Amino acid sequence: MKSTKSIFWTLSILLIFFTASFNLALENQDENKAMENWMKYSTPGQSHQFLTKQVGDWNVAVKSWMQPGAPPMESEWMAHGKMILGGRYLQIQYKGMMMGMPYEAMTTTAFDNHLESFITSWIDNMGTGVYQGRGILDSTGKVLSETGEMYDPMMGHNMDMKTVTTLTSKDSFTVVMFHSMGGSEEMKSMEMVFTRKK
Repeated sequence: MKSTKSIFWTLSILLIFFTASFNLALENQDENKAMENWMKYSTPGQSHQFLTKQVGDWNVAVKSWMQPGAPPMESEWMAHGKMILGGRYLQIQYKGMMMGMPYEAMTTTAFDNHLESFITSWIDNMGTGVYQGRGILDSTGKVLSETGEMYDPMMGHNMDMKTVTTLTSKDSFTVVMFHSMGGSEEMKSMEMVFTRKK
């Protein structure tokens, strides 16, 4: 009888030990997988190289249109682009004149490894809102098309926006903006030509 009880307790202890060991192994496996996923999500990759090509000091020739067929308003801006937070995001700061007034703006562009898309936010001193566009590169890896919505305070409602960023050389790129409202035909509203300062 004592021998039977001894065997029972021994088997019980072994079962508890192996169960604990098995659970610990599963936890370690889950932790390793979670860490692997986190590192994959947080590490800049090939798509971030598109952003690094916009780093530097730039002269920006700006044209903007208020309505189709009208002559553009033209101005000259300065821009400074830099990668921030360990090369994960591109931040560009702008200074210039807009409609005869001093103008400042800042954009931040990310490539989200999870969403597999670019996301750009734009803020400036002519409003209190944030424009956000989202998109992907074309097959050449040189053209980024993003779409989003922006509030138009003069019209009192949102308008659809499309922004196309094109790398034209190592020392130049363009950003062209289009908008449409209420299903109207898409209109080119702004063109920015960036030339690297020498």
